[in-house]
Order: sequence, then C-alpha cells, then structure tokens
Amino acid sequence: MSERGLVVITGAAGGLGLACARNFAPRHPLLLVDAAAEELAKATQELEREGATVRSAVCDLAQDQDILAMADAMAAAGEIAGLIHAAGLSPAMATAARILEVNLRGTARVLEAALPAAGPGTVAVCVASIAGHRRRAAEFDALLANPLRADLVADLEAAAGGGELPSTVGYALSKRGVILLCEQQAGA
Repeated sequence: MSERGLVVITGAAGGLGLACARNFAPRHPLLLVDAAAEELAKATQELEREGATVRSAVCDLAQDQDILAMADAMAAAGEIAGLIHAAGLSPAMATAARILEVNLRGTARVLEAALPAAGPGTVAVCVASIAGHRRRAAEFDALLANPLRADLVADLEAAAGGGELPSTVGYALSKRGVILLCEQQAGA
C-alpha cells in the first residue's frame, strides 16, 4: 500500500471500521463511509480532533445512488492506496434478503466502484466471517458466483427448499459469497 495515499473504509462509524480508521489515520488521508449519518459525523469529528485528514460519505450499500456518490468521492481523491470494507449486517440486524443485499451485493458494488480509483499497489481487504466457511454454505457456490444477478435471493431461497431464508442462513451465504468474490477478484 502506497504511503500517504487515500484509504477508504466502509462501516467506519464504529466497531472494526473505526478501529481501522484510527490505525490508518496517522499515515493516510481517509474517506470514511457508513450508512449511519450521525455516527459517521461523530467518528469523522473525533478523528479530525486527533489530527487526521478525513472526508466522509454517507452510503447505504443497497442504494445505487449512494454507491455512485462514494465512487465520485474516491475518484475526486485520485488513486486510492487501500480499501477496508468492513460494512455489513449481522443476523440480528435484518432479514436474510437485506443481509444478502448489503453484505454480498454491497461488497460487489463497493469493489466495482473502487476499481477505477485503484492502481498498482492498491490493497483491498473485505471482511467476511467464519460463517462463510460452513460446509452447507459451500453448496450454494454456483449461485453465489454472480452476486449482482437480479434473481439471486429468489434462486437461493428455491435452492434451500423454498420460502424465506432465516437471517442466519442469509448471513452465512452472504459471507460465503464475499469469500468467493474476493477469490475471483484477487490479482485483478
């Protein structure tokens, strides 16, 4: 990762994302991205008080216009040094369909948006979960291979026996899909 280049961090308003922001702040300008506007503003202000160079973008990873705004913010900064993609939903936070939309499809959108601003040496880290390594989740690899397909959730539900997926299953599948997506994109 090039020293001093922009680091983009999703899920940056708290938890792992904010911890990553604090780690990179002394050496890199930051673009903090999160769907929680108030918490994002607080995180941005805290880091600025600590001396960091910070910009922020409110972004719901399920909204195309938000992804486009984030891509514009990345492009305006020039070549990015790195992307830490920590945004996501847990099984307790949403339905399986929403989890798949944010965790998996959102990851694909974030990577797609970051690619034009990436250059030699740019590093991307996407946070997955041990849940993505469950044997049962691997049975859906063929369906998860193209996360931006419009009928992804319906196909997963049908393959799982019909009906709405439990949020825990949606979470495991979303994280399995993130792992597969990163394997596909590695070295791209």
